[in-house]
Amino acid sequence: DRLAYDLEAQLPGLQITCAASPRHPGCLHLRLPGRDAKDWVTRLQPIVQVSAGSACTSGVIHGSHVLMSLGWSARAAHEGLRISLGRFTTASELQSAAGLIARAA
Repeated sequence: DRLAYDLEAQLPGLQITCAASPRHPGCLHLRLPGRDAKDWVTRLQPIVQVSAGSACTSGVIHGSHVLMSLGWSARAAHEGLRISLGRFTTASELQSAAGLIARAA
C-alpha cells in the first residue's frame, strides 16, 4: 500500500484498481485516465519493471484482455498499469519507484 499512497500523492486523478478490496500485497494495478500505459512502460523499462497487460501476457504491450472481459472499455484497459513487487523490495526502492513512475506519467 505504501507505493499506492506515494503515487496517489504525486498523481492527481490516479485510480488504484480494487482499492477497497483485499489485494495481493505484491501486486498493484493502477490507472491514470488519459495516459496510455504503454507510454509508461516505454519510459520506465528497464529501470522499473511494469506491464500494461495481464501477467499471462507479460512482455506484450497492450491493454489487458482480462480487464476488458471484466467490462472495462478498451481505452480504460489501455490505461491500466500493473506493478509487481518482489519479496525483498525495500521501502527506499518503493519511494524511488514512485518518483520514477510519477515523472514518467
